[in-house]
Amino acid sequence: MDDSQTMGIGDLARLTGLTVRTLHHYDEIGLLVPSGRTSGGYREYDGADVDRLRQIVAYRACGLALTDIAEVLDAPGTEQAGHLQRQMALLDKRIEELRRQRAVLGRTWEAKQMGIALDPEEYFEVFGESDPRQYADEVQERWGDTDAYAESHRRTSGFSKEDWLRAQEQTAAVEAEFGACMAAYVHAAIYANALTR
Repeated sequence: MDDSQTMGIGDLARLTGLTVRTLHHYDEIGLLVPSGRTSGGYREYDGADVDRLRQIVAYRACGLALTDIAEVLDAPGTEQAGHLQRQMALLDKRIEELRRQRAVLGRTWEAKQMGIALDPEEYFEVFGESDPRQYADEVQERWGDTDAYAESHRRTSGFSKEDWLRAQEQTAAVEAEFGACMAAYVHAAIYANALTR
């Protein structure tokens, strides 16, 4: 569409998928003022208006507020290539943010599936690099139909962050005591062996 051709607001709405109300709002706030009006007072948009609307839609997809879009589009000396580069950079940033959000949701969903009631920050504070979810399928396959598994799942599904930290402390204490017992056993075995020689 070149600048000599015009389009009514309904046609522009159909072309872009925006509502007529949205286009009215853009006009009211000065973001997209139509280049002309019909004799009946209806808005008419030319090629430059359609190009500006394409930029508006692209910047909205990048997450920019309407006031920020107006500032960017109305900045002196900004060319089409500059807008495209800025939009690509904004989209790259938005994609990375969405990837991070998706990862957090995925970890949260996995924790819920295992019955762990921690938010992602608490989860990684408690478990750190050691991720017990990596063994969830194997545990379910091996012991999922046992009473002990059902009882453990029932008890831990309501654990808070403090409960998990307390369980870790208790496990560490048991492991330390077991290590001490093993060391004592080894020492006693060496001593007994020395006595029998």
